[in-house]
Amino acid sequence: MDPLSLAAVSFAVGFSGAVAPGPLFAVVVSSSSKVGFKAGPIATVGHATVEALMVLMLSLGLSVVFTSPTVKFMVGVVGGCMMIIMALLMLRSVVLNKISIEVKKEENRNVLLGGIMATTLNPYWILWWATIGAAYVVISLNYGLLGLLVFYIAHISSDFTWYSLVSLIIGYGRKMIKRKHIRIIIGCCAIFLLYAGIQFILFGLAYIP
Repeated sequence: MDPLSLAAVSFAVGFSGAVAPGPLFAVVVSSSSKVGFKAGPIATVGHATVEALMVLMLSLGLSVVFTSPTVKFMVGVVGGCMMIIMALLMLRSVVLNKISIEVKKEENRNVLLGGIMATTLNPYWILWWATIGAAYVVISLNYGLLGLLVFYIAHISSDFTWYSLVSLIIGYGRKMIKRKHIRIIIGCCAIFLLYAGIQFILFGLAYIP
């Protein structure tokens, strides 16, 4: 697989994973109603930062750490609890009708942290990198540092593309979508996040040390 093919495949694989609903998707949708289009790129920066660290660790041969039952247990339970808390906070804002459709500059930092948390506390994300992601890191290392950069940039580009599109639709759609519609969308994301949190906890409990 040459570098160009590696970039194309990395983008396609990354995009197929990005479009699947997950905690990061819920964060982007919820944040887009507050800060507009930039919610997608900002959340993805947080996501990309964590993934850069993951790629670095995998390139150093630390993939065995992420397949440890103890790590899976801790990430599953802690991550699941955090997802449930985030879901309950979102549901609270929906029930109390505290959904704002006005752009707020002070929310940027929260969106960035949301992107980091949604990524770090997702056990399925760790499993993906410990298996499929690790395989691509090994392949990319055949071309040295250049190959690793090609893989990472192509992979992250898919995330930026998808989440920017999502935030674009939600952010600019605020002018056409009524507040109640935004509440319904965020409520659905919160319910999904609540379900995902429960699944994460059950996943972690299966690996009790």
